[in-house]
Amino acid sequence: MNSSRISRDKLLGAAAEEFGERGIAGARVERIAAQAGVSKGLVYTHFGSKDELFDAVFADYVLETMRRVPFTAADLPEYAGRLHDWYLANPAAARLSRWYSLERGNDAQLETVSTSSAAKVEAITTAQEQGQVNLRLDAPTMLLAVLTLASMWAVKPPEITMLADRTRGAAVRRRAVVEAVRALTAP
Repeated sequence: MNSSRISRDKLLGAAAEEFGERGIAGARVERIAAQAGVSKGLVYTHFGSKDELFDAVFADYVLETMRRVPFTAADLPEYAGRLHDWYLANPAAARLSRWYSLERGNDAQLETVSTSSAAKVEAITTAQEQGQVNLRLDAPTMLLAVLTLASMWAVKPPEITMLADRTRGAAVRRRAVVEAVRALTAP
């Protein structure tokens, strides 16, 4: 592996930590460069801007999530359970998703996310047409609901955490996600 690739990988790792903790607005290129052990100028050489660096980090997380958590429209409850597991094992992925939604808003057009979302909506539409998923919600709304339920324990308010931690373990939380999605999607 050449040094340029190593530097880029180090930058992506350091940036994932920084963006996960502070979001786009709060992240500092100086901290990312220092954490990666490279010059600040190298960040701009590889990525052009802090926003482009965030997009590269987020696109990598989306691709990794897609690889680790295959989407199955015909079994949305189990997909939600696997995604729930992924978010709990990789809290940075959940935080980056939240920062992306908060700071990019409706103007976001990251190709990786757009392509992935469009494919999922198409698959849900097909599953609905085949009677595997109900028609109570249109496919885009169904996808959003499933994604929200899958991430609910990863992005919960601290007040709920205190209450839930007294009575629920990880297995119970996962079952709650799966059953909520089952109730939402059952034909």
